[in-house]
Amino acid sequence: MMVRRTESAYPFPGGRPRVPTIHRIRAAFRAFGDLFPGMRYKKIRIQQVGKAFRALNEDDVALITLTHNDKRLLQPFLTHYRQLGVTRFLIVDDRSTDGTKEFLSQEPDVDLYESNCRYSDAYRGRAWRQILVNRYGRGRWYLNVDSDEFLVFAAAPSLPQLISWLEKRGIRHMPAPMLDMYPPGYVEAADYAFPRDGMPWTIASLVDEDGYDLRAGARAWSLKGGVRQRFFQSKAELMKYPLMHWDSLTRLDKSIHFPNPYWRNFSAPAGALLHFKFFSGFSDDFAEVVRNGQHFGGGQIYQDILEKIQQPAQIVLETATSITYTGARKLARMGFFSVE
Repeated sequence: MMVRRTESAYPFPGGRPRVPTIHRIRAAFRAFGDLFPGMRYKKIRIQQVGKAFRALNEDDVALITLTHNDKRLLQPFLTHYRQLGVTRFLIVDDRSTDGTKEFLSQEPDVDLYESNCRYSDAYRGRAWRQILVNRYGRGRWYLNVDSDEFLVFAAAPSLPQLISWLEKRGIRHMPAPMLDMYPPGYVEAADYAFPRDGMPWTIASLVDEDGYDLRAGARAWSLKGGVRQRFFQSKAELMKYPLMHWDSLTRLDKSIHFPNPYWRNFSAPAGALLHFKFFSGFSDDFAEVVRNGQHFGGGQIYQDILEKIQQPAQIVLETATSITYTGARKLARMGFFSVE
């Protein structure tokens, strides 16, 4: 099933996602089968940097993120989510060397952590996320994103109101497609610096409007396509679950792309994650990811992309299917997520 521009509010058949009951039953069996013995991370530790622990209040909106050498995006990242209503940032820094730690240490609403292990040893960061949830308390909503992901939505003006909107519909795991953003013209000419250039989508302003394949997977929605597949032939998973209500069953043992319990994963997407990787120096950044060896398969996805790049300075991702991002409502009208 292809996601393409349409006048209907949603790309699923009949205007809404339909998952057969037997599919949900199978997902439930897989969920309980995968809950135990669960992730083994007793030796993984995180330690707060520079501040004493402060519990979350009932009205706090907490965001969990992991970062490594992403200082260029951190100020707009904090600004964007503060504007949406985030009151506390729970951040694990994976041994950055670009001033990230020093910058975040000065932010009053940031609880900064470091770990005794690297990202890959922490089950690609999933253990850190679960440790933070256990520390700050279950039975509440958490926003879980990476530091280069900017959540947008149109069903409500703020995160607290979006959470109320989800609760009224019985949604506890909010799916959101991760959309790779890229600049017009030569990628290497797209030099981005905040605050001079504002939000990153003022520079990396384009997104593929179609060419996505959306299916009901064994444990969650699965979305492939976009510019990574079109230009680099990459089949990276693009569906994520950035906003979830964490209770005693909620876990990330298998993947951040299909959180447990799986039967909660098949509601309609209600937002999108704008993903920013393509600026000037992107090939150097990808090469550093591969050398670091911390990502899935030792950064194989980025290695595959690098192998397809002959002359980085000549890369142009813009094509006839590119559209300019002008706001969340445009994405909703195109069918990337629902506002109903």
